[in-house]
Amino acid sequence: MNEADAPRRLLRVAQEFVVIAASVMAALAADEWRGNRLDHQLELQYLERLTEDVQADVDRLEVAQGALAAKRDPLARLVHLSPVVAESDLPRVAADLASGTNWGWNFPPANSATFEEMRSSGRLGLLRDIDLRSAVVNYYTRYTDQQGTIDARRTAFGPLSYELVLRPRVDGEVRVTDIPLDFEASPEAGDMLASTLTPARVDEVRNAATAELNWTQHALARVAGMLDIATALLARLEAR
Repeated sequence: MNEADAPRRLLRVAQEFVVIAASVMAALAADEWRGNRLDHQLELQYLERLTEDVQADVDRLEVAQGALAAKRDPLARLVHLSPVVAESDLPRVAADLASGTNWGWNFPPANSATFEEMRSSGRLGLLRDIDLRSAVVNYYTRYTDQQGTIDARRTAFGPLSYELVLRPRVDGEVRVTDIPLDFEASPEAGDMLASTLTPARVDEVRNAATAELNWTQHALARVAGMLDIATALLARLEAR
């Protein structure tokens, strides 16, 4: 090999190395850009779904708040029920027994499908805003805790109400297994109570209504707290 050619050969090798290195770096940069772009698109999709989930939670919590508040007057009347109920008062007692049971057994869980999907797949890190990510995790943790606290204080009022008050018939069947959002007493419910609402039964109703009223106040406080948290989180998600 001509010694004069050695520098040129070395230069060509160096140039080829630079070209190869540059190509590799460009390919890696392109892959990273594509990956970041896909991650950003996925983040936006998750944020949109989280916004829809939390909005649904806000809507249901507002309904729960109204329904729980509506239970208080009927339950308060039952707490102070006379040991001997006048026949003319039986329809009202039946209505109070039905109304006092509303939203006693079906407190709404959080719409957590999107959050659970992100957590189980390890994609919570896609939320680049660390504070927002922490707020999302805190929200679903708090919601689960508050729902557990509410559920743990269930009372015997619901079963007693179903035992005493006949519900309206739907398609020829009494609604006793499918629990609707709102309970109503059937037109015959007052007549049914005439033979069953003994003084001993009245005492049982008053005790159960007292427990249910306490549970309602407890649930209302928890719902109000969760509604504040959900509303704040929704505002952050919508402002992203």
